[in-house]
Amino acid sequence: MNEPEKKIEFKDLIKRDAVKEKFEQMMGGKGATAFLLSVLNCVQNNDKLQQADPNSVLMAAAVAGTLNLPVDPSLGMAYITPYKTKGVYVAQFQIGYKGLIELGHRSQQYQIINVSDVRDGEYKGVDRLTGKMDFNWMQDNDERNEIDVIGYVAFFKLNNGFTKLLYMTNKEIDYHAKKYSKTYSFSEGSWNTNRPGMSKKTVLKLLIDKYGPKSVEMMKAIKSDQAIVGDYDGNRLQYIDNPDDKVIDLDELNRQKERQRVINHIENSKTVEMLEQCYEAIPDEQTRELYDAKMNQLKTNSK
Repeated sequence: MNEPEKKIEFKDLIKRDAVKEKFEQMMGGKGATAFLLSVLNCVQNNDKLQQADPNSVLMAAAVAGTLNLPVDPSLGMAYITPYKTKGVYVAQFQIGYKGLIELGHRSQQYQIINVSDVRDGEYKGVDRLTGKMDFNWMQDNDERNEIDVIGYVAFFKLNNGFTKLLYMTNKEIDYHAKKYSKTYSFSEGSWNTNRPGMSKKTVLKLLIDKYGPKSVEMMKAIKSDQAIVGDYDGNRLQYIDNPDDKVIDLDELNRQKERQRVINHIENSKTVEMLEQCYEAIPDEQTRELYDAKMNQLKTNSK
């Protein structure tokens, strides 16, 4: 009678030469060993991750490693989180709001990118015609911390001057979380253990995903968020935390890459003639706004 195959532990998995070589390759030889040890530390400090399929932990770590984001939970850049499905634990990759900000700065397209909570009395309203929102920020942090949080706001300003913000109330964030995350009501889930961080990530992620130019790294982070990763390249993503239980649409990812190519052309255009070369390829209204802003800038500079 054959004995059951012994389950490999994560600490043994990362000792394999093939694993170490793959991470060295993905990370350009920059600190792959130290990174894998930091992932091991996360596993050893989390009972649920210790029970998770070690390969799912490794693949989630591969996403963070490729993005060069640390997975130490105290840093808030990226997380490897356990999720129980069909009686077993698997690991998800999760991007933190600080990780999104870091990737935005790396892209060199954002002059400012930030997210903040909004306290009672700070939100003054919106001009329904222009869409402009008005805030009156409290400056005394000690006094401010005593006031209830009523929502969260994310903001960015691009190098070409284009700005956009998104404000969501607590109620709107709760609605979105309940719709798209089964773990919203879990006592051990991120929404209960780190609600401020999850709220900030939600608002910032929605703003960037809809209006912001995204580098390849940012697209990978957004697409991989809350996914079970099936391979080193991050092409097989399953969203078991999402009620739709969907698999990533690679055609959509290619459309996003083409959109980013057009945005890069807009950002790098030095003349009106160069800018006009991408006019026919503009994919959506948000990219057209970027195009128009760049055109106005070039015409103003040429006077």
